Amino acid sequence: MKAEYIFHSGFVVTTAAHRLVFDYFKGNLEISDDGVTTVFFVSHHHEDHYNRAIFRYASRPETYYVLSRDVWGAPPEAAVTVAGPNDEFEVGGVRVRTLRSTDCGVAYLVEVDGKTVYHAGDLHLWTWDGATAEQNRGMEIRFCRELEKLRGTAIDAAFLPLDPRQEESGGLGFDYAMRTLDIKHAFPMHFWGVGEYVTAFIGSEISKPYRDRIIPLLNEGDSAEI
Repeated sequence: MKAEYIFHSGFVVTTAAHRLVFDYFKGNLEISDDGVTTVFFVSHHHEDHYNRAIFRYASRPETYYVLSRDVWGAPPEAAVTVAGPNDEFEVGGVRVRTLRSTDCGVAYLVEVDGKTVYHAGDLHLWTWDGATAEQNRGMEIRFCRELEKLRGTAIDAAFLPLDPRQEESGGLGFDYAMRTLDIKHAFPMHFWGVGEYVTAFIGSEISKPYRDRIIPLLNEGDSAEI
């Protein structure tokens, strides 16, 4: 399985017989017309996770779109599956489960070609210095409740937010996921191109128990085989 970083939360995951494209909004996206079954996933409608440019491939055979129910704008020729929280379905030979985001939309757990891939979208521990203690505690409860649904699931690749705008709190959700879930390889995302923030987190004491399982793809086009 290969993971390629596009930008922000956008990744292309290539498995034995499928190509999965998650949350593209900008960067280089060129999908070869090679007949490989391709599934585009959009976790929610925010402009840093969704770009209608993904639909330029809609007329190709074996091309599918899984869109959170708050996403609009698909052309009629696109093969669309609409996803809400806590859904389970199959599309293009891929099994999909969804979780409820702590922001908008959904997160995706995908079983494909014997591999399990988790893309969090904006399901993250969004705590902020400017929020009240009650608001941050409520966020923590909702976040932990959703991740509990994945406990015991072996995840080959997890794409997890690590957001520098939260400063010291930005790694708390990533840390909780790594300590709670069975994740073999973790890819930081949603770091707004600030690779130094990711590097600092990996080098910090907090990540020591699992840092050898983090794969930092920091530049557009970076990729890793796992």
